[in-house]
Amino acid sequence: MTDITTGLSRIDVMRYEKHTDEQRRSHALRLLYRAVSRIAAAGSVVFVLCACTTDIVRAQVQRQESAPTRACDTLEYNFTVDEPAFISPSDFLPSFLRDQILLKQYIRDPRFMAIRRLCTDTAAVDAIYLRALDIADNDRRYALFIALWATMDHFRLGLKIPLLGVLWLPLTTETDSVFGVRRAHLPRKVLPDSIGRTMSDKDKLQHFFGSAYLAYLTNSRSLANLFGNSIEVGEEAFVVGGMNDDRDRFANRLGQEFGLRLLDEEEIVPSDVLWKKGAR
Repeated sequence: MTDITTGLSRIDVMRYEKHTDEQRRSHALRLLYRAVSRIAAAGSVVFVLCACTTDIVRAQVQRQESAPTRACDTLEYNFTVDEPAFISPSDFLPSFLRDQILLKQYIRDPRFMAIRRLCTDTAAVDAIYLRALDIADNDRRYALFIALWATMDHFRLGLKIPLLGVLWLPLTTETDSVFGVRRAHLPRKVLPDSIGRTMSDKDKLQHFFGSAYLAYLTNSRSLANLFGNSIEVGEEAFVVGGMNDDRDRFANRLGQEFGLRLLDEEEIVPSDVLWKKGAR
């Protein structure tokens, strides 16, 4: 093979080599530029794809989060439970018994369970109070009273009587099976420290509404607190299965706050105290 530099002068050879080096550098730069451009183009595509994917995922999450809210907005909390056309035995009961029976029927209704499922337990606690308020014709004291009895999560109460044994007192006129349905429907997540924990707060509603009733009735946190603490101490000493529970006391304090605020704030609902919605 003939060398391309054959017959050229030394100067010509140097010029040729210099020109060839420049071509090589230029060619290398072009290859590098193309490579960089392709990488940049690929990076742009990846960035766009990532951005689109992020937007799609975000939109799906927002739809999933807003779906329960939209479903919740379509629910009516103040529904009326159908009553038999004939005369009911409850018609002959005192009003405070009859009205708590109405509220218990409301809690047992599948539509109330739909409020829990679609609107969370927070809304369900509010619904219990608001329905009680409607049954009580906007008498807030009376509404708290019937809410207390309608949220009792014990079928009966065993009192330990010295020398006599245990005296069992009924806490509801419901049958055992009907009581089981209502208890299953009671909200589980009531106190603010219950989120993310497996504990059930079904028994805290009676503490909350009971303390709210006492605070509203006496217009005194100290008297309501004294009564609540006395119940806790007595429960451990005289009630079968009872214990002095700090979370019961916590529910009592929140109930007292709710009852006292009700004296001045007509529009307040339990979640304003339980979850501090009003502070947001």
